[in-house]
Amino acid sequence: MKKIISILGIIVISAVIAVGFIACKGDDDQVLLPPPSPCNCPTTGHLGVGENCGCGGKGCGCTEQTAVLDGMPIRKQTGVTVDQMNTGVTKIAGIYNSEELSTSDRNKIKAKVTEIRIVPGSGTAFEGGILSIGHEATTTAILYIFIDVSVQLITATQLVADIKIGWNLGNTLDAHPGNETSWGNPATTRANITTIKNAGFNAIRIPVTWYKALGPAPSYTINPDWMAKVVEIVNYAVSNDMYILLNTHHDEGIFKFTNAEKEQSLAVFKRVWEQIAHTFKDYNEKLVFEALNEPRTKGASHEWSGGNSEERGVLNEYYQVFVNIVRASGGNNRERVLLINTYGASTVSAAMNGLVIPTDSASKKIAVSYHAYEPFSFAHNGNGTWSNTSGNTSPITSRVDNFYNQFVLDKGIPVIIGEFGAHRNTSEDVRAEWTDFYVKYAASKGIKCFWWDDGGNFKLLNRQNNTFDYPKVKDALMYYK
Repeated sequence: MKKIISILGIIVISAVIAVGFIACKGDDDQVLLPPPSPCNCPTTGHLGVGENCGCGGKGCGCTEQTAVLDGMPIRKQTGVTVDQMNTGVTKIAGIYNSEELSTSDRNKIKAKVTEIRIVPGSGTAFEGGILSIGHEATTTAILYIFIDVSVQLITATQLVADIKIGWNLGNTLDAHPGNETSWGNPATTRANITTIKNAGFNAIRIPVTWYKALGPAPSYTINPDWMAKVVEIVNYAVSNDMYILLNTHHDEGIFKFTNAEKEQSLAVFKRVWEQIAHTFKDYNEKLVFEALNEPRTKGASHEWSGGNSEERGVLNEYYQVFVNIVRASGGNNRERVLLINTYGASTVSAAMNGLVIPTDSASKKIAVSYHAYEPFSFAHNGNGTWSNTSGNTSPITSRVDNFYNQFVLDKGIPVIIGEFGAHRNTSEDVRAEWTDFYVKYAASKGIKCFWWDDGGNFKLLNRQNNTFDYPKVKDALMYYK
């Protein structure tokens, strides 16, 4: 799945280089590097990759500094020379690039640097991602920079902006307690997902229920056959170059939100996400992990009204555990976009105000989601009709506006509507008009929508013959065309 490019440069290392590189874009001919620390540091330099491995805040405890190489400008390879000038400013003349990159690859110049490898000259060494330059280093070393152009370093906002319209593979891998066909839908095929992509959907949400596939405590090992089934369907979407939301869905029976139950529940939650994260850690940035579906206490009086303060607080603990687990799993998960929902995926103010965005080692990689079948009687229950009047549109626009104002405007966090749809009991023409209004209004605020296709009341795709039972509704979803 990965595409790796090697870009070669020649480094002539002069004596006594005592500073790590921070690549700062200068003009078209050079990258300027900062001067070494004015204090008396040891005469060994280090080139760290990606994360801060350096002296920031450490004074002269070392001479490492962050090497900001991800997204280094890619230009024609000219060779690289290093001079240590009297001022202490190190200069690299000639920035790399390879003219062999395709046009699509050039659009991915903010690619992930997967490896920097040195073939050392005398007095240099490269081990564990660190280039060590001894004070006797006077000879030539060869620098290979490996760039994975299949992975783009994009923010959550950029990712959501690139989503056009999404589709849920509903009542399938989330069906329980049986398998993917136990709720009446056929086994998912590659042709199903290809049909969805060719229809204009560039994103898919894959709801998955995990509790039924877990082994006993304390390892809670996911049945390998079940994981293989999930991987198979995710790969159908990968092969169609789609954005993918992968979640834990109907697992409220093992994920509890009271203080009395949270310790055991978080232990299971942690193990489930450790295994999911490990399995998919090398997938590119188009795979998004969604921590939970509609997190709530089933049967509680406040189940759909935002929960209580205790439950919302526990939910926020889940999200911090989720972020920490994914980031610690390594690979592309260090920078993967992550999706969190309000309590119950609700739009009420208690749920919105109670959601705390978790601390994240990656920058701008979290998005928020909610679900809204509105107006509820028409959209969710299939009663009555709908027309483009303020009384009928305000249940849609008010929710979009509230999330836009509170998260997009105030916090810079993008928003996805992970589920919406209109019940098939009502007229297809009316549902198409409703759909057109809904997705266009949400898109006007930068919020993207995922239709809930359960193969039943909210069905779009006929999965047996790969046609659309309600083509007018399908066409209305393609607002961007």
